[in-house]
Amino acid sequence: MVLLTVSGCSNELLLSSTVNSMQSFALRLIDPIFQINVKTSSELQSTATQKNTLTTAAILAPTKPNYTFALQLASVSSETAIEVTFHKMAKQAPSIFQGKPILNVEVADVHDRTFYRLKFGGYKYLKNAKADCAAIKRQGIDCWVSKYTDNRIYF
Repeated sequence: MVLLTVSGCSNELLLSSTVNSMQSFALRLIDPIFQINVKTSSELQSTATQKNTLTTAAILAPTKPNYTFALQLASVSSETAIEVTFHKMAKQAPSIFQGKPILNVEVADVHDRTFYRLKFGGYKYLKNAKADCAAIKRQGIDCWVSKYTDNRIYF
């Protein structure tokens, strides 16, 4: 049984061969075009395990969003009012709030009172945030561009 696999773009070709007597061998041939490595099946499995571990670590690593701006839609005095306010807005402008939008809450203490600011979206560029805010205003919902708050909420 012979198994050929190409590893990425490195021009390295892996060739695994099992001899009937189950003896493994490693041989290195140098060709002007390709470097051919003949590796044992255990070496191939070790390489695959290392690649899978790196891939899994990259997938599971938390990434912080690279947003600067968000659209503040409302400021309410209780946490329960956030969800009620959002659902009213979603009914008023379903095309804007369809799917699973990025929603954040910023808690602000102003003059001994706590406010919960409902924020929509995440924007890297101010011009994109302003354009979306204008679209939301055309739907009859007030908004203004604000700083992004990484305090996600889900409804």
